[in-house]
Amino acid sequence: MVESKTNITDFIEVAETGQTAYIKVHGKGTFKMAPDFKDFVEREMKKNMRGILIDLYSCETLDSTFIGTITSLTLKYTNNNKSRIRLFNVNKHIRSILKNLGLLNILDIFDEENISVTKFKSIASGSKSKIEIADLMLDAHETLASLNDKNAAEFKNVVEMLSKTVK
Repeated sequence: MVESKTNITDFIEVAETGQTAYIKVHGKGTFKMAPDFKDFVEREMKKNMRGILIDLYSCETLDSTFIGTITSLTLKYTNNNKSRIRLFNVNKHIRSILKNLGLLNILDIFDEENISVTKFKSIASGSKSKIEIADLMLDAHETLASLNDKNAAEFKNVVEMLSKTVK
C-alpha cells in the first residue's frame, strides 16, 4: 500500500455541550482519521451522551474504512437505547456512496442542521500501531460486508487480506 502524505485540509474538529457531542469532518474522511474518530465517539458514549452529531458539510468524501467505522459505531450504540449517532449536511457524492452500500436505512441522516457551538477544537490524536489500524479496518469492512450480499462480495478480498494481517 502506498502511503500518501496527510493533507492538512483533512482533519476533524470536535466539541460538546451538555448531552451532545459534535464532530466536523473536513476534507476527506479516511482510514487515517478513523481511529481518532472512533476513540472520540467511544469516549463520549462512556459519558452517556444522548447524541453524537457528525457534520459533513466540509467533507468531500469518505473512504470505506471511515464509513464502516461510522456504521459499526452506529450499530453498536443504537442497541444501547441511550445514544444516537446522526449525520447531517451530507453532500450528493457521499449520499450516493452510502446508498450504494445500503446504508440509507441504517444510518440516521438529516439534510441540514445548524450547530450553534462555537468552540470546536482539533480532535485528540493518539498513535496507533499498524496492527491496531488493520484491526479497525477489518472491523469496518466486516461490518459493511455483513449488511448485504453485494457488500460481502465487494469487500471479500479486503476482509481476507486484513484478517491475515491482524493474525
